[in-house]
Amino acid sequence: MANIGFITNFANFINKYSVEIPRIQRDYTYGSGTEKTEKVLTKLLKDIHESLKGNKELILDFVYGCNDNSALSTFQPLDGQQRLTSLYLIYFFAACRAGEKIDKSFKYATRDDSTIFCEELLQLVYNKKAGLLVDQIKDSAFFRPSFNDDPSIRSMLVVLKKIEEVFSDMVEDTNPSELWDAINNQTCPVKFYCLDFGVFTLSDDLYIKMNSRGKQLTEYEIFKSQFEKYIEISFGKDLKYDIAKLFDNDYIDLVWEKQGRDKSKIDGAFVFLFKNIFNILNHKFSKGVQFDWKKPLYENMLLLNIDKSDIDFIKDFFTYFIYIESNPAFLNNFYFDDMNVLDDGSGRIRFFKSNVDVFEDACSSVLNNPKLVSLYAVYTAIKAEKNGVTNWQLNLRHIRNLIEFSDDELGHTERIPDMLSEIDDIIRGNITSISSSKFNTTQFEEEVEKDKNVSEWQQLFAYENHDVLRGSLSLFSHPNKFVLSNPSEFKRILDRLQKFTVVFDNISKKNDHMIRASLLSIGDFGQKHLSSDQKKMFGCQYSSWRLMFTKSAYFGDVKIMDVLDKITPSSFGISTLSTEDWRYYATSHKYYEHTYVSYGAPKYGYCYFEDESRKPLEVWLLQSTSCSSDNVMWKLLNNLLFFNLPSGLDVHFYKYQEDHTVRINNKVSFDALQDGWIVEDLTDDKHIINWLVASTSVQGSYNGITGQGFLNHVKGNDYIDEILGIINELLRNSLL
Repeated sequence: MANIGFITNFANFINKYSVEIPRIQRDYTYGSGTEKTEKVLTKLLKDIHESLKGNKELILDFVYGCNDNSALSTFQPLDGQQRLTSLYLIYFFAACRAGEKIDKSFKYATRDDSTIFCEELLQLVYNKKAGLLVDQIKDSAFFRPSFNDDPSIRSMLVVLKKIEEVFSDMVEDTNPSELWDAINNQTCPVKFYCLDFGVFTLSDDLYIKMNSRGKQLTEYEIFKSQFEKYIEISFGKDLKYDIAKLFDNDYIDLVWEKQGRDKSKIDGAFVFLFKNIFNILNHKFSKGVQFDWKKPLYENMLLLNIDKSDIDFIKDFFTYFIYIESNPAFLNNFYFDDMNVLDDGSGRIRFFKSNVDVFEDACSSVLNNPKLVSLYAVYTAIKAEKNGVTNWQLNLRHIRNLIEFSDDELGHTERIPDMLSEIDDIIRGNITSISSSKFNTTQFEEEVEKDKNVSEWQQLFAYENHDVLRGSLSLFSHPNKFVLSNPSEFKRILDRLQKFTVVFDNISKKNDHMIRASLLSIGDFGQKHLSSDQKKMFGCQYSSWRLMFTKSAYFGDVKIMDVLDKITPSSFGISTLSTEDWRYYATSHKYYEHTYVSYGAPKYGYCYFEDESRKPLEVWLLQSTSCSSDNVMWKLLNNLLFFNLPSGLDVHFYKYQEDHTVRINNKVSFDALQDGWIVEDLTDDKHIINWLVASTSVQGSYNGITGQGFLNHVKGNDYIDEILGIINELLRNSLL
């Protein structure tokens, strides 16, 4: 389709093509007599006259359509019909006055009368002495009374009369061929851009269904027409008529309901729906197609090389989703709740990545891999329920859990075909027959264990529906393997889960900072990064808890379970710690809300120690997962000082490893170390440090650098209170 566009004039165009205005197009309206059409027609004819008379180039924008690639090369305009018809009427009038015959047809197929009228015009014997062209047409033998009721014919007659007025000076008796010579010329200055999309057959069925009033074809209408034609050519008329009937009845009724009976949304919904169906077909039958959704839907369909099994799947897909429309109780097996953390107690399967009505989701957007796999899973569940497969709810729960825990795996599109195949096996109850899963291996092993111990598994349903856990429970058996058949191990898992739900209850999203502080005050649950000593424990995104309680299994050392074991649910809260413990400053009631930064993703939230065994109070909060001089990072104690300074000061707090001090009024800066605070005088005469050394416990000449002093920490004191005492002394003595 690279060379479909070219610039042409009407003479070259009509010599290249016969023209047929298709049924889908509206009537010819330029002669309808409305204020708008009268204005448009007058300007168009005036511009064309000036161009032809003065041989000045005039570009009339685009005309685009398709041709049937036949011997006649019939062009069907999809846009530009009004301009093209007006040019033809000028061309016809010019030929009549010049005594020429037109041997190319211009057919109007919008109505039967219009078709006959345009055909008969070519047989008209024009007599320049017999009066106006319009009168001769009306007086001719072929002119039927019914022509007067055809809006296109009425409009053409009005325009022909207007043309005879405007172009009268170019058909005078002295030179009756002037207009003809100008418009029927390969160098005619009246031009337009033509886009010929080639063979683009639109079925007659589509024309009949449209209202024939100029409604432009939508992407879906073109696709549906071509799809039906494809089926007819490939599989015969019987299947084509069967599919067409389903589209016009059952399928449109289903989408109509899903779009809230909003007619304006139906075509767009069908386009999204078929994009998702094509994606499923591509994966299910391992076609390996790379779709480009910027291109028309039908072009992408052709890439699939659709065969009979694809058609059968499409029919099944709609059949089963139509089934649940008449059996709405099916959806009562599921629920979606983005407000509450805990399970709703109904025993239903909770969806997290998609809404309960996945079909509605599929009508709204091109689904990502997790949602697409979920759509297919629900389709298989409906099919299983309708066909009497037992335990399909249990099996769909397996699939839900696998999808939720396989974010990384679902990111690899090449795995999706095998995943769909696994879903077919799992929904039929054959999860144990799968030797090597493409879903997450850890989660798959957990699901197999659940499948072997259904009675124990059923006791875990509510925990699987927890917003943080989302089906993944293996970590609660750490450091042992996830086993449900061992009574003592199963009891330990249940005990931990019960404590977990006490901590992460339905209001836990509002208490996120307090929960982190409480858990950290019980024990250091920091999860070390896989390749470094950074520890994850901070963050202000609630969803990062999911990484801590599910994904931590990948890192081996899982301290969060040790902390959970120490919890006493009845007295869960922030425990008091020594001021010598760095966790005191991360968990104390007066500080814990300032130990968080605005993390950009749940995977962030690490802290970093240069030497945790010897200098634990020199802890940094990272904005990313790694520590470097270029990354944003806060020293914890400096951060707390910044938030607790008196108001009214000009404070600069630098957020990089190489520049991290708290600077006040550009006169003095402070930096926390393991055993106290560095105080640096930024004034020229160093009068601040001199006063501090003389009047407080600040020691001078820290590390031998002039202008620096050091405030030694007194064991048992609060680091922040100590340095605030020095700052307040400076303020009272007007040194700041």
